[in-house]
Amino acid sequence: MLFKIINNDYRKLKYCIIIIVIIFSLAAELINHLFLEKPFYSSLFDFCVTVSVTFFLIFLVFSIIDKKEKQLKIQIDQLTDSYQYIGKINRKIDSLLELDLANLDHSKKDHSLDESTRKIFTQLLVSLNAVSGLLLIDYPLNLHIYQHYNTPHNFKLILERAAKNKPSTFYNSQNEADRQYFLQQGFEPEFFNKFILVYKPVYMHDKDIGAITLLFNKNSDLEERDLNIIRVYSFYLALNLTFKPDFMVKKV
Repeated sequence: MLFKIINNDYRKLKYCIIIIVIIFSLAAELINHLFLEKPFYSSLFDFCVTVSVTFFLIFLVFSIIDKKEKQLKIQIDQLTDSYQYIGKINRKIDSLLELDLANLDHSKKDHSLDESTRKIFTQLLVSLNAVSGLLLIDYPLNLHIYQHYNTPHNFKLILERAAKNKPSTFYNSQNEADRQYFLQQGFEPEFFNKFILVYKPVYMHDKDIGAITLLFNKNSDLEERDLNIIRVYSFYLALNLTFKPDFMVKKV
């Protein structure tokens, strides 16, 4: 919007310069012709040359200005994207720094196993900006946690379908081979034109105790650090479910 306003102002400025040059050139040539007896055709020629040179210089100067403005706009957009990316990474780092072992002490009433698990899972979805997620835990208790943000109810069925076979591998539909696995489960190819589906088993000491299934918008473009964050939260969830708080008790 700002650059449109600037360009409009430049257009007015160009018109003003051209009109002023025409008026002064015409006035000068009329004076030369009427009072200094300069030949008419000579005055007309000089007038045309002056106006032509003015048009050329205006075109050249403002073309350079327009080019510089476009370069500046690109740089501003790149800088804005960089700041947004840095902010995104900082939020993810902050979420990892908030993983506090003290929260795993379930001896306190406000640190129940169910509550802490939901809190950790919700924190994962928020930090990665997932549109919905499903957490299934079989051990040491049965937990079925579904979180969603402005998504249809049937997305829960979609996540359940992705987790029903309990695969033992980390699947990310951004990878062609992993997408083929989901297609074999009955997902439509058009689904992956809009969304990214991620499945991560939850392990503790080689024991499969559950699974994380996450859904992202296609434009999320998950990076390797995002997948590593999912791995960290997977371990943290397992630690939360099997944690023994004895060493946190201060001995006198």
